[in-house]
Amino acid sequence: MADVLLSGIGVSALSGSIGSTTFSFNAFGQYAKARPGTPAGSAYLTAWQALVSGVTGVWETVLTDSQRMEWYRFELTHPDELAFRHKITGFYTFMSCNLNIAIAGGIGITAPPIYNLPPCFDSLKQIAQIDMEIHSSVSTKVAVYATKELPPGRMSVNQIYFFLQYVLVGPGVTPVSNMPAWIARTAGAPPTPGKKVFFKVQPLDDRTGLRNVPKYLMCTA
Repeated sequence: MADVLLSGIGVSALSGSIGSTTFSFNAFGQYAKARPGTPAGSAYLTAWQALVSGVTGVWETVLTDSQRMEWYRFELTHPDELAFRHKITGFYTFMSCNLNIAIAGGIGITAPPIYNLPPCFDSLKQIAQIDMEIHSSVSTKVAVYATKELPPGRMSVNQIYFFLQYVLVGPGVTPVSNMPAWIARTAGAPPTPGKKVFFKVQPLDDRTGLRNVPKYLMCTA
């Protein structure tokens, strides 16, 4: 938005941007130049933005008022995965469930799901480099998230995580390596020796979008 200075003869100065043009002035007077374009995000960010926009569009234009009200009722009667009753709207719950389903490769839902949290797994264990194994006595599906490589002194699990992959774990299931997915999302190379990577693993139901309490693991390369 540009600031416009008016005088008795009309517009006497412009400052700011209008459309693709930026207006300013210097010692030589008023001038205009092409407005710099917005830097493009990564392919992952662009895809995520498109996904969020699409799910929002379903809420706004596909669902009826009565369907939206059902989501509000669902949120009022069910706690979240930590058993707290937050003041979260039906829109938030709809978005959360459908975005969770999307990253897991499931089919989106328009009606609130039957409230049944996915079972938790038992533990995480580091293996070679920054990879890990997920141990579970029950069959369940989990979403695996990770951080970029971090300095050796970093200790807190409160980091920025990106989604890696969605896998099935349980008795008789062959463990899936996380290294190829991690390399693809980072610099395209294995982690630097001595650096750390944090993992977050969260039980996630690809049919309902409901998730359970995550577990964290710090791995050293």
